[in-house]
Amino acid sequence: MADFNAPESRNEAILQNMLGADNVLHEPQSRNEKLLLKLLGEDVEIEEPQSRIEELLTMLIEQGGVGGDRDWKEIGYAKEPDFIEDGFAYAKQIKDGWDPSDNSKIFRNDKKLVFFPQVDTSNITAFAFWFAECSHLIALPHLDMSSAINMSNMFENCTSLLFVSISTSSNLNYLSSTFSYCCALKTVALFDTSNVTTFRNVFSNCWSLEAVPLFDTSNVNDMYHAFSSCKMLKSVPLFNTGNVQKAEVMFGYCSNLESVPQFDLHSVTSISGMFSSCPKLTDESLNNILGMCIGASAYTGTKTLTYLGLSAAQKTKCQSLSNWDAFVAAGWSA
Repeated sequence: MADFNAPESRNEAILQNMLGADNVLHEPQSRNEKLLLKLLGEDVEIEEPQSRIEELLTMLIEQGGVGGDRDWKEIGYAKEPDFIEDGFAYAKQIKDGWDPSDNSKIFRNDKKLVFFPQVDTSNITAFAFWFAECSHLIALPHLDMSSAINMSNMFENCTSLLFVSISTSSNLNYLSSTFSYCCALKTVALFDTSNVTTFRNVFSNCWSLEAVPLFDTSNVNDMYHAFSSCKMLKSVPLFNTGNVQKAEVMFGYCSNLESVPQFDLHSVTSISGMFSSCPKLTDESLNNILGMCIGASAYTGTKTLTYLGLSAAQKTKCQSLSNWDAFVAAGWSA
């Protein structure tokens, strides 16, 4: 807090308090004092402005006070909703009591958590279920998770979470169900997954997810339901799937998915429903799926497009595409 000289007037005392001082304020004795006190959030009745200065002060009040940029009354609220103020206060409480050496923290099912503060998380190794079922959590700042080993179920059922930005390292091994049922999540920033082996259910039921970065999946062997029911996802990058064995329902029920590259499935042993209920796949994507099947040399299960989840119309279309003959020669059929 800045150092202030003793105020020489009542107005100066009020202005100092607006800048962070803690002067004792008495009952206002003028219209301007009322307006200034109103800016501080005091419950003061104010009359119609009678000068340009009073008009400007009134405008500041209506725009949310000093530093404010919105008038909640415009959309029918008498004041800022309590959950914002309470969420801020709770995040401040967490920040003030934070002990970076305490590795036992967990916030699972904490309904008071709306905002998570910027704190030192660099020494924490286990983040499994950390924020699971924190259904009111909207946002969190960038978190340093460079020591993280396990992020399984970390944000599962955080149904209000909008965005995630974290830093990890090659220490990270487990990601199972990390963002499952983050229904409002639209984007997630790239983080280090170079030594992750399990990518199971990571983004399943992220209904609002619009894009995913090119995660390093070179060591992943399990992508079961990895992106299932990501209903807003239109395209996916060319993940390294050379070691993936389990790909069941990997993109199932992605109802707006249009573009998929030709993934390397030579290690895949289970593939059922990989593209179930993906009605918008382009011809190029369907041809890429045929190419994936041709290259699935380790796969010995049911070799049909029906088993992959393609519709009757998609199966008919596939028969006119350039990879069809090689697909059939590899032992596959519609």
